[in-house]
Amino acid sequence: MNLLVLILARKGSKRLKGKNMMLIKKKSLISHTIDFAKKIVKKDRILLFTDDKKIQNLGKKKNIIFEIKRPKRLSLDKTNPSETSLYAIKKYNKIFKKKIDSVVLLQPTTPFRKVSTFKKCLKIFKKNINSPLIGVAKIKKNISEKLDQYCLNKISQQINNKYLKNVFQFKSKNYYYFVNGSYYFISLKKLKSKKSYISNNFTKYFIKTTKENLDIDNVQDLNLARHLL
Repeated sequence: MNLLVLILARKGSKRLKGKNMMLIKKKSLISHTIDFAKKIVKKDRILLFTDDKKIQNLGKKKNIIFEIKRPKRLSLDKTNPSETSLYAIKKYNKIFKKKIDSVVLLQPTTPFRKVSTFKKCLKIFKKNINSPLIGVAKIKKNISEKLDQYCLNKISQQINNKYLKNVFQFKSKNYYYFVNGSYYFISLKKLKSKKSYISNNFTKYFIKTTKENLDIDNVQDLNLARHLL
């Protein structure tokens, strides 16, 4: 499998300004994700696609591919991640001439990934590359008041998405379920045809660890991450 690890890091953010550079345990969110990516693939298989000069400089320091600049039209709040990804991949192919048949999108807002979890996801994805694989949270209810509110906020953001409704078909008295943003595996062929990381039928990989499920999108999420550490 010829896998490309893609990290999309936009400068602008409405809910949490400059969130990709926010610090968790003296390390920025984007640094957490870059360092994780370097543990799972060779550095020439990591593409950091950003419009932020600070993040570009960080990519340079960490010796990964960052030179493919993200244009303004693909750095807007409502920009489609799949459109942005396909543009970045096309530029990567043109410059580096490396074969790609699949992509895993890593969002900088999910800083506590584990290599062991990635390997499990990759193993499942390899068995059926035609089915996108997405990380899904499975968190016990009533762990804490803060965590319950975090889960409910994430669910409310996703419940009306037509592609994500099947995540919530699981009726459980003991767990919350929602897409946590940790992993988006997809074949390049599927990404090109569907123009989306999420389709009607995708493989759900349930992650139970609270820290791994954190997707930092606002101040409350950031405070929860720092609280858990």
